[in-house]
Amino acid sequence: MGATAPEPQMGAHGRGETTPTGCVHVTRDPGAGRQRADMDLTRASRIDRLDTALARLADV
Repeated sequence: MGATAPEPQMGAHGRGETTPTGCVHVTRDPGAGRQRADMDLTRASRIDRLDTALARLADV
């Protein structure tokens, strides 16, 4: 029985690629930063809407 090369790993910063010698090299995903920024904007928008709704309830 021979050893098998590790499977490529998917991570937060990119995709791992296994070389024929079994080394794993990580390549960065150039779109990951933009996706994170979009999620942050969505989260900020939700928080802003929640703050507005709570302020309206406090006025009632």
